[in-house]
Amino acid sequence: MELIKVQQSLCVKCGICIEICPPKILSMGENGPMASNPQECIACGHCVAVCPQSAIDIGGVSLYTLILIEIMELMESCMMRQTSL
Repeated sequence: MELIKVQQSLCVKCGICIEICPPKILSMGENGPMASNPQECIACGHCVAVCPQSAIDIGGVSLYTLILIEIMELMESCMMRQTSL
């Protein structure tokens, strides 16, 4: 199962997602970005966050969900620091 999917119909082929991908699994194909090794996707959400057309999907998770998960992790980290003081 592919974790990362690019909706080619929405993509404007700007290449920002390719530049920001930490594991460098995205490359520009004939129809736009494609994952050369989709199994190496770390689901960091960087490509989703920078896509100006919201053309990238990671496992059905939206950008808003990724942001919410990040916020919750930061809150948990802060709470753990508070209790250890």
